[in-house]
Amino acid sequence: MKKLLGIIFIGIFATLLCGCNEEVNTFYIHFDSNGGVDVDVLEIDGTSDIVLPTDPTKEGYDFEGWYVDQDLEESFDINSIITEEITLYAKWVKNQYSITYVDYDGTVLQEYSFYYQEGLSSVIPPIDPVRTNHYFYGWSTELPTTMISSDIVITAQYGTTRIDEGNMSSSEVILRRSGDYIAVAIGDTVTISKISDPDYKRELDCSVNYYGYIGPTVVPQMEIYGDYIITGIHNYNEQQFYIYVYKFSDPLYQRIITDSDDDYDIFGYEFDVSENYLIVKNIKMNDHAEVFAYYIREIQIYDLNDVNYLVEYDLDYDTDTAYYRCFINGPIIQIIEVTEDELFNRSFNGEIIHIKDSSLSFSFDDSSPMADNIDDFYVSGDYLLFYIYDYEGNQAAIYITKISDPEYHHAIIAPEGPNAYWSSLSVNDDYILLTRMGNTYVYLLSDPDYEMIYHDYVPRGYCNNTSNYICSDNYVFVSSINDNTVLLYNLADESNQGEFSGEGLVTIKYGNVIVTYQGFIDDVNTLSIYHENDVNYIQTFEVGCIQTYSSWSGLLITEGYLLVVEWIDDTWYLNIIELPEHDIE
Repeated sequence: MKKLLGIIFIGIFATLLCGCNEEVNTFYIHFDSNGGVDVDVLEIDGTSDIVLPTDPTKEGYDFEGWYVDQDLEESFDINSIITEEITLYAKWVKNQYSITYVDYDGTVLQEYSFYYQEGLSSVIPPIDPVRTNHYFYGWSTELPTTMISSDIVITAQYGTTRIDEGNMSSSEVILRRSGDYIAVAIGDTVTISKISDPDYKRELDCSVNYYGYIGPTVVPQMEIYGDYIITGIHNYNEQQFYIYVYKFSDPLYQRIITDSDDDYDIFGYEFDVSENYLIVKNIKMNDHAEVFAYYIREIQIYDLNDVNYLVEYDLDYDTDTAYYRCFINGPIIQIIEVTEDELFNRSFNGEIIHIKDSSLSFSFDDSSPMADNIDDFYVSGDYLLFYIYDYEGNQAAIYITKISDPEYHHAIIAPEGPNAYWSSLSVNDDYILLTRMGNTYVYLLSDPDYEMIYHDYVPRGYCNNTSNYICSDNYVFVSSINDNTVLLYNLADESNQGEFSGEGLVTIKYGNVIVTYQGFIDDVNTLSIYHENDVNYIQTFEVGCIQTYSSWSGLLITEGYLLVVEWIDDTWYLNIIELPEHDIE
């Protein structure tokens, strides 16, 4: 029995020993993706089921499978037994993609199909489409030379509204936006459009027979406040102007403001809007002069929200009164009476009127610099800034006082030397920017001792759709007088300066959007959109001639949109360009 058990044990042990010595085979499968993404080597034992990796990808192709030969004639059988190291080869099928030309409403105008990387020289765009009250100015996408790896949709691009036919050289442009509405004043017409409805169009009367240095000319007069549109109209009661008040939201609303007083010739010769207040200048023409000679006789203040509100300031002309000067900025009106004796010696007395808070109004006499030869004045918070030509002698200066404290005074005097005057003035919050003789000077309202000078640099770009050189975020564009370098300076952070590579005769900044316009009188000009925080971002458009002079400007950057009024083929058009979301912050 013991002998039998021993024999059995030896047999089992021998069997186990043989099993431990059995050789395990390992094989490798290599993958040649033939231009697709790389695939890792697969290790197998020759007996287990083969699990292939995820199918590779290749731009412009669909994966058809793995093949055992380089000629891609025999496909790989996943159930085959592998007894050696092998290489599998990917087979690809080239994809076909479409090119579709569509109109603004999605209507398909023309369609093509091409294989990936196939040449596109045979593509012929459709005939320029036609859309009522619009003009076609091109296609949304430039066609590549060969087919890309996705479908291409090319959309017809239109100027949004045909505004007016006329003479560009005699027409000025005023462009404003209020919510969904856009108002464009050209010549004697205001055209109202809507962003949400490109087919919406409404026209209003608007013109003023402006008495300029060369005699009467017609220029538009329009302001907006909230839902209100305010326009000036000439030839009311044969001579007098009158002012129309309309509403964007109510085409039936119409308020006419006029005055038949015979003491002056022209009502509403000039007007300004400060929030809900309408400030009107009334004048009397000089009987002894043919052109550009008139007297301001009265200032009237109306409330757009209250038809019964009226405040009047009569400007009495005594025997010694030569004339009155009147400046308006925001809620502040400055009136200066100029008197003259028999020897033609002049004296000045004036008044600062705060139309919202009469307690902040005050008067001043001939001893105040505010009564000097003032070219203009500006308001920034509590500060009043006066541009004076002959401050304390014959030097130009910026005289500064406070609305709340008329006794406060400070002057920034132009440096001595030839042409001792400031050539430009911009104010924003606490900053004052002045230029003279190729240099830019920066001052602070809150710190009379602060001065920063950028030598050989002058302001380059306007900000916030105004003629102000200082942007709302305290940035300013300056360009070198020695080369074409343009820098974007942060006045609040001297360490944050950078070079801006955009080119154009006109530069405008609004939020993070920078727009340059290169050209002025050519039929086709270049308009480019940049982003302050993305050096690689640029959109370029070909546009017609755009007026960009001071407040008469056909360029307006608003939240989400760039508005362009351009002159093409003897016609004015409004073009609405939608900006990507990250462009405005």
